[in-house]
Amino acid sequence: MKKSVPLTVAVLASATATGAVPAASLAATKTTKYTGASETYKYGKMSVTITVAKKKMTAISVSYDPTDPRSSQIDQAALPTLWKEALKAQGWDVHSVSGASFTSGAFRQSLYSAMGHADLLKK
Repeated sequence: MKKSVPLTVAVLASATATGAVPAASLAATKTTKYTGASETYKYGKMSVTITVAKKKMTAISVSYDPTDPRSSQIDQAALPTLWKEALKAQGWDVHSVSGASFTSGAFRQSLYSAMGHADLLKK
């Protein structure tokens, strides 16, 4: 059963709360979405999509297809931490979440791919 985590709304709320990017300015700014490679990991498949405005990631959404209910629970617990760190760092090299090393690895690999498509990888 493929699941998609709707993280975009939470990201906008989080960015607004920290004063990083007002939601009103995001609406007026041209944004583009980039999807990373679908990564197969021990507990399913995962693909990360980033929204980019002015060469910065403004939102991250994750589509995943877990192999069992426990995998789904692990993904749902770990993914919000991973995308928050990635947005804060504006990069793919974020710490693994304890107990979710396979999920963390798949997230980083797909995010790296998406950032490459968006030409956001530091040279």
